[in-house]
Amino acid sequence: MAPQKKRKLWLSSSTFQLLLSLLFGCIVAIYSFDVPLLREIYASKGQHPTTDQRSFAPSHRDFLTEPITSLEDAALRASATSNITAAVCHPTLFGNITLNRILSFVSFYRLLGFGHIFFWYEEESLAWSPTSSFLGNLSYVTLSPNSHSQRGGYHGQNEVQHSCRTEAQFGASYDWVLVVDADEFLWLGPNVTTIQDFVVQTPHITYYSFGKWQYSTNRAISITEEDDAGFGLDNLPFTLGRYCYSRPNSYSCPDWQGRSKILSMPSRYPEAIGVHGSSDILSSRGHEAVHYDHHEAHIKEWPGVAEAPHGQSIRPLEFVSKRMTEMHLARGGVAQVKEPRTYTESKDVYLGVHWQAEAYPILPNGTLLLMYDDRLSTWFRSVAANLRCA
Repeated sequence: MAPQKKRKLWLSSSTFQLLLSLLFGCIVAIYSFDVPLLREIYASKGQHPTTDQRSFAPSHRDFLTEPITSLEDAALRASATSNITAAVCHPTLFGNITLNRILSFVSFYRLLGFGHIFFWYEEESLAWSPTSSFLGNLSYVTLSPNSHSQRGGYHGQNEVQHSCRTEAQFGASYDWVLVVDADEFLWLGPNVTTIQDFVVQTPHITYYSFGKWQYSTNRAISITEEDDAGFGLDNLPFTLGRYCYSRPNSYSCPDWQGRSKILSMPSRYPEAIGVHGSSDILSSRGHEAVHYDHHEAHIKEWPGVAEAPHGQSIRPLEFVSKRMTEMHLARGGVAQVKEPRTYTESKDVYLGVHWQAEAYPILPNGTLLLMYDDRLSTWFRSVAANLRCA
């Protein structure tokens, strides 16, 4: 039997031209889609953390090095189910601020439902020009030089936050504006993960004053990657509780006594509001203005966590004993410390610019009581999960 001849595969000229045109169209589509993203990645190469633009919901995301991208910002806007808008105003950036902490900060608030974050900076005291090109390329971030820094107190923070709340190119065009620092994270209660869901619960309120809970940046626990929400704070769950200067046992502590931060509707409050709010507003606006500093909502602060001279931590983290760092996953995958759940801190330990000994009760042995926040990791992970819904 004679062997069969192999059949030659060939394409007609018309088929070849069709395939060539399809290939060329795909290349053009890919190029037009990826070039802006690649510019954002490669513009930062060698200077800043690179970002992976192609993954919307990785199994683990480190927002300190992979912030919410402009593409993800667009997806979050497209998937939003509420037309309520909100913005964050950050006072003047100065001193040694780590870029990684800023990236984590903006990612957290973008996932919390704030559509834009406004920063001011001092060009003289902080070389933000190389980093601002990276942050400025994020569609949800605006950086502006601070023209008020030479007048007013504390780097012109009152003037800056007033500009942010009253000028249309900044926060005045939004329904809600929150003024916070890079080491402050707004907690909205255990079951609320967007600012829109929070404010819609109390439609008559136009002014929220949030008290502060301070967390230790000196004590840490060991956590696994699965238990880390990606904001770089899950391993710092020890808190002194509610901050209240001069009267730590009082039931409610608004204004500067509680280092409060304000979420307000700029259209309703054109007047100047102090950085820690106003007791006059709370007393004169009736049910329209409220103060929360307990389990309804509050600001969680890790004093100085965003500061790092030469890119290093302020102090080495002191991990608690081996028994305390042993972890196990409870039902539902919530990470917990076995025991004990409390720790004590010397009243002289550095906890930021605030006098913690005046803000918290001192124990008979001269120490302050740190409590373990077992809701912290769950809360951060629930906020990070908003990315998967986009």
